[in-house]
Amino acid sequence: MSMVKNLLKDELERLKRMEIAYQKKVNELPKGVIVEKQINGKKYPYLQRRQGNKVVSIYLKHDDVNIIMKQVKERKSHEKSLKSIKEDINFINRALR
Repeated sequence: MSMVKNLLKDELERLKRMEIAYQKKVNELPKGVIVEKQINGKKYPYLQRRQGNKVVSIYLKHDDVNIIMKQVKERKSHEKSLKSIKEDINFINRALR
């Protein structure tokens, strides 16, 4: 039984390292969604996100839109992976009790 416990402890350590790495990546990437606002018949791209109770819109230059869009998608992917990692950590912690 101790072999299984050691395996679970090793996996828990690995998951905690992954959690830290993913959290760091998530914090480095931009938060929010890209929206287009129509002003005087022209469309302008904005990065929209929450800051406290307010919704803040930041204008994006057309050159930056694709880069920011990729970063936002990457952040969403990392957040999904991070959620899965946290669920696995909780499962292993319950198993080790």
